[in-house]
Amino acid sequence: MRSETKEEARPGSSIGDHLHTRRLFRGMWRWSVIVVAFVLGLATGVALVVIVTNKLHRMSEARIARVEVQRLQELPPPWLPTLARLSPAARHWVLLPMHDGAASITLGQLEGRPILLGIWATWCAPCIAEMPSLQALSRQPAAARLSFVLVSTERKEVVRDFLHRRTISLPFYVASAPVPREFSGSTLPVTFIIARDGRLVARQLGAAKWDDPKVAAFLSGLEGKN
Repeated sequence: MRSETKEEARPGSSIGDHLHTRRLFRGMWRWSVIVVAFVLGLATGVALVVIVTNKLHRMSEARIARVEVQRLQELPPPWLPTLARLSPAARHWVLLPMHDGAASITLGQLEGRPILLGIWATWCAPCIAEMPSLQALSRQPAAARLSFVLVSTERKEVVRDFLHRRTISLPFYVASAPVPREFSGSTLPVTFIIARDGRLVARQLGAAKWDDPKVAAFLSGLEGKN
């Protein structure tokens, strides 16, 4: 009788198969619990990363805002040398306005009026710092005939989102082609003043306080020479 019972509990018998199946089920259940716990932990980690990233972004925005105020007081007036005439590639550089449906422009189309061309980026703190002084310059009588052209090489959606969070009301554009050689460089911002006849008469590498009286005097003298 005992030998028959032992036989039934051995693998291959019905009782043995049943016990083996139960062990497999328990093992699968444990692994299922582990997998679910891992997925929940991963989801929680991703959520925490998103929360921390958003918080850091808001802190960065606040830090940039403080830098803007500080730099506005500390920026020097721009350096204003005399340079050469624009190349054909620069004159025909196509720029896209921020408003959908508005026509693109080229620097050549703006000839007849002096131009202030600024190359900048939304992630560039010095670029942001000098914008209030550019806005102030645009309101001065000496800049009444000056065409402001502020160009970013970023995507239009990125620039538009940046401008929606700012109170700067200057003409902004995005480049539809690489920056021409005479405007390119490793420094941002970089700003140029172009005379009415297409001569490149000034270049400023880095941020500057554009509402400084020296700039107004330079622009008034530029109008007198033309």
